Amino acid sequence: MGLARRRLTAILTGAALFLPVAAAAPAAADDAQASSVAISIKVSDKVKEKSGCWYLVWNVTASGLNSSDYYSLGTKVTNTKTNKSVTGYLAVSGGLKNGENRVRAYVCASSFKAGPYKAVATVKVSGKRIATATGKTFKVTGKPTVGITNGYSYGNDPFYMYGYADPSVDTVGSTVKVYFKKNGASKFTQVATAKVQASGKYEVTTSKITLGVVYVQTVKTTYLSAATSPKVKIVQQSGSVSPAAVIGG
Repeated sequence: MGLARRRLTAILTGAALFLPVAAAAPAAADDAQASSVAISIKVSDKVKEKSGCWYLVWNVTASGLNSSDYYSLGTKVTNTKTNKSVTGYLAVSGGLKNGENRVRAYVCASSFKAGPYKAVATVKVSGKRIATATGKTFKVTGKPTVGITNGYSYGNDPFYMYGYADPSVDTVGSTVKVYFKKNGASKFTQVATAKVQASGKYEVTTSKITLGVVYVQTVKTTYLSAATSPKVKIVQQSGSVSPAAVIGG
């Protein structure tokens, strides 16, 4: 009887040791498959459109994907100065594939700000993150526009002038330089500066502008090129009600 009990205990013990090993095998296989997945990002510097909306494009390259699994790609680009992000989506339906995957985000000139950016990407299966790409930095530069809307003076009052530098998301806070050439002069000289408001509007009041020609120019920065307005004439206008000098001609 004692011998039988010892044999039964040995058999049960062997079974207890064997079963967990068999149950763990599929999980080990899943982990091995997940660990083989890798992704990387390829993105180049961008020049934003002056107006309207368009697709910002970058690429995510994947390897080690199993065709029987469904993979969820999460990717975005973030302005590292403002911390504002836009989410990217696969440009072609059918899910993430091995090889290069084109990703795009819909952006608009009025809200997508020029500046330094970083692209990131992750891959998940059943909600579990299995791969993360090394983030890639790039820059988005802009080509703003600037113009003179109107200007006038009454009697001996200083000349008042205003205009707009667009898109305001990029130009707000930037400097506008004002250049003037008096009638009979041979060259332009800088006579004033102004700051661009949140609306994109700038305003100048100066006694250094009389009759002649005027234009304005925005200052070049790391992410914005300089913009120059068309040259406009300041002409005499008579009458007790009308301004003595106005933009025109």
